[in-house]
Amino acid sequence: MIRPFRATLRISRVFELSPAEVVVLPQLAMMAICFRLAIWFTSLPSIAGFAKRSSAGLIGSRLPLLGRRVQEARVFRIADIAARVIKPEGQCLIRSLLVFWLLKTRGKDTQLVIGVQRNEAQINAHAWIETTGGPIGDRPESIAQFTELFRI
Repeated sequence: MIRPFRATLRISRVFELSPAEVVVLPQLAMMAICFRLAIWFTSLPSIAGFAKRSSAGLIGSRLPLLGRRVQEARVFRIADIAARVIKPEGQCLIRSLLVFWLLKTRGKDTQLVIGVQRNEAQINAHAWIETTGGPIGDRPESIAQFTELFRI
């Protein structure tokens, strides 16, 4: 059950979006659904390869519609909203795939990184995006806790 206060906070995030971001958000939500389904049926390197290939070329470089009007600093925020719509908890992989795809459509050199962390009897995993300027949307000290498994 969603508590009313948390639901209000979630809805208020949408009202903070620019008109271009409002157009891009449902497109990202659809792409998040595609990524979520793909995770069930194929490998992560295949999905990342698809994101790279689909971002290139005439059609890929123009998607999502109005995507280039979203400020690069806001890409993580809008991808986070779309990922939370699809998967409210543990959405770092979906969010990272969306950011990876969006930045690749802009021609940016980005890498998808997967890391693990062991806490007593539990293993946690995390996905994040890195560019030449460092991680996007994650603090370096928070991802330093994870041992890198691979990067794509």
